[in-house]
Amino acid sequence: MNASDQQKIASAVSRLAAAGHPQTTTCHGYRAGISFNVVPFSTALVNHAPAGSGKLSLARSILYSDMQVGKDGPCWLAAGYVCYLFIPLYSKSGQKTAQPPRTHIPNLTDNKNLLGTSARRQEAFRARLLRREGCRCAITGGGPTGAVPVDLGVVSHLEASHILPFSLGHYDATDSTRIKGAAVTLIETWSDFRVQAWFGAGINSVRNGILLSADAHAYFDNYDIWLEPEVQNSVPVANAYVVRSRCPSMDFAGIHVQFTDASNHIPSIDLPSRRALAIYAAFAKVIRGM
Repeated sequence: MNASDQQKIASAVSRLAAAGHPQTTTCHGYRAGISFNVVPFSTALVNHAPAGSGKLSLARSILYSDMQVGKDGPCWLAAGYVCYLFIPLYSKSGQKTAQPPRTHIPNLTDNKNLLGTSARRQEAFRARLLRREGCRCAITGGGPTGAVPVDLGVVSHLEASHILPFSLGHYDATDSTRIKGAAVTLIETWSDFRVQAWFGAGINSVRNGILLSADAHAYFDNYDIWLEPEVQNSVPVANAYVVRSRCPSMDFAGIHVQFTDASNHIPSIDLPSRRALAIYAAFAKVIRGM
C-alpha cells in the first residue's frame, strides 16, 4: 500500500471522528434493530480489515458518503455493514443472547439446519477434524488417553467449530439472493477473500474447521478468543498461532497452537485456512472494540 492510500485511510478515520456524527444510531435493517456507535464501529472496521484493499475500499466509501451525503452518509454506510456483514458473521450460534441481541434472521444459527443431508455433512466434518487433530482440542490439547478410538462416536466432549460460520451457506430461500449477495459483496470486499467457494456444502471444508473442547468452543463461538499467527524473527511460523482475547487474563489467552495432521491419511487432511482465521480474528476485534 502506497503513501497516498495510507493517507486516504487516515483521512477517513479522522473525518469520522471530526464530522460530528451521532454517537449512536439504530440499524433497522433486515429484521433487526441494533443500536451501535457509528464512530468506533466504523473506525474498527477500517483498522481491522484483514486486507489492505479492504481498508482502502472502506476508507474511500466513508470519504465519499461523507462528501456526498453529509454526516448521515457514514451512518448509513455503517448500518449497511451491520445488516449485511456484522449480523451474518455474528450469528454463529443459537446461544447468543448478549449485545447485539439475538435477531430473527431466518436460518442464521448452526442448530436449525442439521437435518438430512446437512446433518450427515456435519457428522463427516466432525469426523475428519477428530482424525486430523488426533481427537484432541486444538487449543488445550485435551483428549482421550492412548490411541485414537476406532469408534469416533465415543468422543463426545470435543466439538467441531466452523471458522467462518455455518450460517453463511444457509439463508432462507426467499431472501437468499438479496441477503446473501449483499453479505458476500461486503465480506469479500472487506477481506479480499473469495468466500463463495465455501457456501453450501463447502462451508464444511476441513480448512474451515477446528476441533475444540466445549468450553473453548463457547469462547470461540462468541468471538471472545481468536487465533493470530505466531511470529518469530518477524517471520510467521507455518500453521502456528497464539490465542488472543479481549482480556489478557481470559481463559486460553496466550496459548500457543500448532496445527498438524495427525491422521496419517494419504492424501493428508487439509489444515485450517490462514485467511479464514484472519477474517475471524479481524471480525472478533471489531466486535470486541479492540
